[in-house]
Amino acid sequence: MRIVNLRQKGLVRVIAISIFLLSCSIANAEWSIITLPAEMSRNLKDVYFVASNEGWAVGGADELGILSHYKNNTWTVDKYYYPEDISKIQFISTDQGWCIGYGFRNWNWEGVVLRYLDGSWYPETLPELGVDWRLNGLHFVSPDEGWVVGVNFTGNYQGNGVILHYLNGSWAVASPHYYDTSSYWYLNDVCFTSSNEGWAVGFDDTSQEGILLHFSNNNWVPLSPPTGCSNCYFNAVHFPSKNEGWIVGYDESQGVMLHFLNGNWVIVNLPNVSAKWELLDVHFSSQNEGWAVGNDYSNHRGVLLHYSNSSWTSVILPDIIGLESIHFLSSNEGYAVGYDNNGKSILLKYSLAETISPPSVINGPTSGITTLTYSFIVGDSNSSLGDPVKYRIDWGDGNYSDWSSSPSGSHSWTFPGTYEVKAQARCAIHISIVSEWSQSLQVTISGVGPDLTGSWTDLTQTCRTTRQGQKCSVKGTFAVSNIGNRDSSSTYVKFYLSDDGNFDQTDTFLKSFSTGKLKAGKGKNINLNYNLPTGISASGKYVIAVIDPDNLVAETNESNNILVFGSIP
Repeated sequence: MRIVNLRQKGLVRVIAISIFLLSCSIANAEWSIITLPAEMSRNLKDVYFVASNEGWAVGGADELGILSHYKNNTWTVDKYYYPEDISKIQFISTDQGWCIGYGFRNWNWEGVVLRYLDGSWYPETLPELGVDWRLNGLHFVSPDEGWVVGVNFTGNYQGNGVILHYLNGSWAVASPHYYDTSSYWYLNDVCFTSSNEGWAVGFDDTSQEGILLHFSNNNWVPLSPPTGCSNCYFNAVHFPSKNEGWIVGYDESQGVMLHFLNGNWVIVNLPNVSAKWELLDVHFSSQNEGWAVGNDYSNHRGVLLHYSNSSWTSVILPDIIGLESIHFLSSNEGYAVGYDNNGKSILLKYSLAETISPPSVINGPTSGITTLTYSFIVGDSNSSLGDPVKYRIDWGDGNYSDWSSSPSGSHSWTFPGTYEVKAQARCAIHISIVSEWSQSLQVTISGVGPDLTGSWTDLTQTCRTTRQGQKCSVKGTFAVSNIGNRDSSSTYVKFYLSDDGNFDQTDTFLKSFSTGKLKAGKGKNINLNYNLPTGISASGKYVIAVIDPDNLVAETNESNNILVFGSIP
């Protein structure tokens, strides 16, 4: 194992499988703890998932920056000498992302920005800001434009807020100078609703006041916090839409939240968590549903608040001491990072309980022949959450179609038989959520080839008395036919007189007739006329027709070649 500087393009990589353990249920939803590999067990700071099967968690431990990539149920953990800690991460798409952190150089902090592109992380070249500075928040509105914020330390307990602007491949300093009277102020987070409008929050340590900056018309303008929030400390800001946003932090010893609506910021009435607590992060999956996380210092547990139906409620999560950040992929799925009572980092996953209805019906042919391909259409299936679904078909012969968003499928069978064809659906996003099977459709498949059989039209016996004794004859019509799907070569039909109607070697041979060639679906009549030996009667006996007795024709069904008439009156 080797650990090297990112500037030397080296890293340590650890791979581990993740396991989900139930932690807490909320209505028809669940928060689950994801068991992490040991390399991720300390000091996780942020999480960002781009899809249900892919996401990232970042942090730092033992003076090593941690970038952990989750994909297809496996964590790949990369550790870096530089930066030593990674605090925030955001992705524009599955293959483009950004994260910020810091490295320790010459006994001073230095802010670091990494960019993810084409499957690798690369350090960004930043403007010179000083000898001691850090980055705390980031937000990108597109692959070509984004913002990061932090602080540039100028001495003991002194420093100025920092804003860096990324545009079309280059970084520039955009720090406002509205707090020149302050000796120590800094910014913790930034959020933009478009390229033209954004917000940044932080704290003025000199005046002990929260900082609220608004970007509009290419300018950063300071705004005063609402009345009653003069001593608020702002940790994070999030806007689910242009006209509505949220800020979280604390006011002296209590968690605090501000809500922006109709052009104004107001203080939100929150649940009474404890005597001493704060909020560290907030994220909304839609304008009507959101989450906030933080720490309850009085009760030594994490704070998790849920916004729904226009109000905030507190969710108790046992064995979790603190929560650092939260991010939702959709209203149905979200993630949070924090630490437990042993100081180990934890990753929580939120998911709504989802059900998939079985496909209503499967339509297609109910008969066919081997080697030919037949098409079937699966009936509708629905997700209780409105997610897209995929289908697969069980063809009844041990084969299944691949999962597909198309409700149709085609199949051919190798062997004749009757098959139970049925369909199943699953969520296209949460692929472990699978429906029951649909009702079966019976499909009878015949082989390819001729199939000879027959039927008796009639059979009578006539007897007369002569000087030599009684003479009897049997006369009837037997129809031989080819019910297969291929023409039959010529063979013959043999007739036997049987005492019991069961064909065996004790039966008396009567006569043989050639069938000639029989086309598929065609047949011919054979007229049987046989004089029995003097004194022999067929009364109470049976006449058996045996088609192709020597198996000259390879048939798809060899079990329908013996046809019995009788008993004869």
